[in-house]
Amino acid sequence: MNKRHREIILYIEECQKYNRKCSLDRLIDHFHVSERTIRYDLDAISRFFTNKHLPSLLMDEDGNITFLANHEEIEQVLQNNDFYSFKLNKNERAEMIAYLLLEATDTMTLQELADVLLVSRSTIIHDVNNTRKIIMPYGLEIVPLSKGLQIVGKESNRRVVLMNISNQMKALDYYEGQTKNQLSKTDIKILGQIIQDNELRFKMFLTDRSFSELLQYLNIMMREINKGRSVEIDYVLQHPSMSTLANHILDVITSTYGIKMMLTEKYLLSDILYNLKYIKRNDIDDQLMRIQIIAKEFIDHVNQDIHVNIKNDFQFYQNLVNHLQSTFQDIQVNTNIDRGLLQTVIQNNPQVVQAIQQNIGPLEEVAGRKISEEEIAYITIHVQAAIERSREHKNSISVLLVSDTGLGEVTFLVSKLRRFFNFNIVSVIPQHALSTYDVNNVDLILTTVPIQENRCESILVTPDLNDEECIVLGDRIEHIKSKKKHSDIDENFRKLQIQLANEIQESPLNKETIYKNIISVLRQFVYPDSHQNIQAILAYLLKGHIEVDVEADDWQDAIRKSACVLLAEKYINEVYIDQMIVNVEEDGPYIVLAQGVAVPHASPYMGGYQLGMYLIRLKKAVFFGDKAVRYVFCLSTVDKDSHLKPMFHLMNLLANPEFIQSLDQSESPDEIYSVIRDYEEML
Repeated sequence: MNKRHREIILYIEECQKYNRKCSLDRLIDHFHVSERTIRYDLDAISRFFTNKHLPSLLMDEDGNITFLANHEEIEQVLQNNDFYSFKLNKNERAEMIAYLLLEATDTMTLQELADVLLVSRSTIIHDVNNTRKIIMPYGLEIVPLSKGLQIVGKESNRRVVLMNISNQMKALDYYEGQTKNQLSKTDIKILGQIIQDNELRFKMFLTDRSFSELLQYLNIMMREINKGRSVEIDYVLQHPSMSTLANHILDVITSTYGIKMMLTEKYLLSDILYNLKYIKRNDIDDQLMRIQIIAKEFIDHVNQDIHVNIKNDFQFYQNLVNHLQSTFQDIQVNTNIDRGLLQTVIQNNPQVVQAIQQNIGPLEEVAGRKISEEEIAYITIHVQAAIERSREHKNSISVLLVSDTGLGEVTFLVSKLRRFFNFNIVSVIPQHALSTYDVNNVDLILTTVPIQENRCESILVTPDLNDEECIVLGDRIEHIKSKKKHSDIDENFRKLQIQLANEIQESPLNKETIYKNIISVLRQFVYPDSHQNIQAILAYLLKGHIEVDVEADDWQDAIRKSACVLLAEKYINEVYIDQMIVNVEEDGPYIVLAQGVAVPHASPYMGGYQLGMYLIRLKKAVFFGDKAVRYVFCLSTVDKDSHLKPMFHLMNLLANPEFIQSLDQSESPDEIYSVIRDYEEML
C-alpha cells in the first residue's frame, strides 16, 4: 500500500463520517489523477483489506464507494501497517534521509541509509542531492566525512527542519526508529496538558494543527537536549512578545523533568510560538501597531474598490489584524494547506481578489516579501465574510464553532453559514479548548470534528457544508429559535417596563426631559452596543486632554508636547515617548493617518501604564518627512486589543474630509470635543 492508497482510505472514511457520497468522480477531482489510476488504487485497497481479513469495499451502479468494514477495524489495520508498506516517492525519500541524518548521534553511511529505505546505494546518491535542496534554505548542509554523512549547521535550524518533516510525513508514524525516538504516551499527555494550561492562562488558543506542531517541537526539544544538543549560544531572540509564555512552558517542563536549559532554549521557543497559527492571540510585538494601522488603510482601499461598505466592520478589522500577525512569519513552520479550497476561493471571488491584489503593496512592505497566492486567498476569505455580514440583520441565536482547521478555513465556513442562516457566532475555538469553555450563554455548538458534549446541543458539519447538512441545520435552528422566542418576549417586555418606569419616576416634571430619557432608554434597549461604540474615543480622550495653539519646533518636539500630560498623569513613562520617536525614525511617517493628522504610539511593553489619548492642535504645522501635520493624537497603549476600537473609530473619522474641516473650524478644546462626539455618533 502506498501513500495515496492510505489517503484514499482516509478520504472515504471522512465522507462516511459526514454521510457524504464518495463517487469515482469525487476521488478523481480530489486526487487529480485519471479514472484508470483511481480504479487501480481501489483494487489495491481491496486486496489490502482481503489480506487483513476485512470485508472488501463496495461500489454501487452510480460509482459511489463505501467500506463494509467499520471505522474501528479500518483504523486498527492502518495502525498495524508498518513503514515498509509505504512506497515513498523520491521527495519523501529525500525528507526521510534528512530526518535520519538529523536524528543520528553520529554519521550514517550511504549503505546504512539504503538499508533503512530498502533502495539501492545509487538511488541514495541521487536522493541525497534532493535532501540538500530541502535543508539548504535553513542554512544546513550535508558534509561527507570519513565514516559517512552528517548534517551540520545551527541547532535551531536543525530543530525547525525536524519539526516540519515530523509534522508533514505520515509514513514516519510507522517508522520503528521514530517510535523509539518519541517520548512515552504519558509524557506526551503531560506536555499537552502544559500547553493547554498556558493557553488558558494567557488567553491564547492555537489551532489544533499548531497545537500538534508545538507538541512535536517540545518532543524534539527534549530529545535533542537529552542527546547533549542545545540551541547555539549566540541565538538572538526575535520576538520578545512570546517570551513570557515560553518561560512559563519551559519552567513547568524543567520542574517536571529536571532538565537544565540554557536561556537560548527560551529564545527559540518564543520565536516558534510567534510563528504558529492561532484562533485567538493577544501578544504584542514591535510590528503590531504598524500592522494595525496598515490593516485599516488596506480595508479602506479595498472597500472603495469592491463598492461594499465593510470599512466599519470592527470584527473584520480584528480578524484581519490577527491573521496578518500570524502571516508575517520569519521561521517557516510548514502547515498542510487545502490548496483546492483556496483555489476555489480565488476562482469564485474575482472582484475581491483583484481589489486585494491592487492594494497589497503596503502589506508586502511590512512583511518584507511578496504576499503569496495562498495568503491572498485567506485574506479574500476574511473580506468575503465581512461582505456577508454587511448583508445580514441582527442575529438571534448564539452559536459556538469548534474546528480543528486554521482561521482562514474557519472564516470560509462562517461565510457560507451566514449565506443561509442568521445567528451570532460567539466564538471559534479548537477542539482541545472545549472542555474548559463556558457554554452557559451558547444555544448551539457547531463542530467540524466529532465531540462528546452533554452541556449544550451540538451538530457535526463538514468544513465545506453540503446541502443535506444545511437542511438539517436549518430545522434545528428553527426549533431552537421557537423555544427562545416565547421565553424571551415576556422577559424583554418586563425589563423594558421596569426601565421606562424608573426613568419617568426619576425625571423632573418636564415633558421634554422625560421624552429624551425615554428615547435614550429605547435606544439602549434596541441597540445595546451603541453606547459602547459612541464612547470608543471619548472614553479615553477626556475633555481636559485637548489643547489648541501649541507651538512645536519640529516633529520630535510635537510628539513630546502631545505626550507631556500623559507622562505627568502616569499614563506612560519617558521610555514610551522615546520609542514613539524611534518608531518614526526607523519606519518613516507611517503614523500620519490622514492629511494633517498624526497618531504617535509605542508598544505597551515600552512603558504604557494606562490606555489614554491626548490631542494637540499646533499653531503652525510641522513636517513628518514630507507630510505637514497640525493635529497630533498621542495614544498610550497597555495591551494588544484594548486600544483597537478607539483607534479604529478614529481612523474612520479621519477618512471623512468633513470631519477634518470641522476640526479646523473649531476654536476651543470644548468645540473640538463636541465635533468628535457628534461625528462618532454617526459612525
